[in-house]
Amino acid sequence: GKLWWANEESAQLVLGNNRDGRNLVVLRNKTSGVVHIKVYDREGQQGRNLCQVNNGGCSQLCFPTSENSRSCSCTVGYNLRTDRMSCEGVDSFLMYSIHKGIRGIALDPNDNTEALMPITGTQFAVAVDFHADVGSVEGLAYHRALDMLYWTSSTNSTISRKAVDPIRAATFSRQVVVTLSEEDHPHALVLDECQ
Repeated sequence: GKLWWANEESAQLVLGNNRDGRNLVVLRNKTSGVVHIKVYDREGQQGRNLCQVNNGGCSQLCFPTSENSRSCSCTVGYNLRTDRMSCEGVDSFLMYSIHKGIRGIALDPNDNTEALMPITGTQFAVAVDFHADVGSVEGLAYHRALDMLYWTSSTNSTISRKAVDPIRAATFSRQVVVTLSEEDHPHALVLDECQ
């Protein structure tokens, strides 16, 4: 038989023999923080649900909610369309660096989902750049005490902020802090956290 486990010390997901733990295979590296794992095996499933046939009509993820109902969902970077079955990619997002990775949040103030699969394994990324048709996001600053990300946009002459913590971000939508005249095009900013 087989045995799977998460090793916090080495930040790995590991597969081994369930009798003696030998024949180890590292399935994934850089997986620190795993608190629970479960193996899904199609052959071991019992009962029937709507997701078993044609993925329940869902374009990406199908979650059975009872024997006769299901809920469709989308992976990171996609939103559920109004038909509640198909997904579409996030049109624009803000990418930001944190101590050990790079993340992304939607620019739509009503959308509080992750817009980018978190990129891990980086150390002290101090600048981020990407090419997409989302306007201009140039200056970035992080306020530790408030856990807020601030950014400048020279395209629309604004300085905005949004909560970084996903739980707070769900209740605190993006907020324009400063709106400048059309002649002003902010490119950088710095925060004084002592005030």
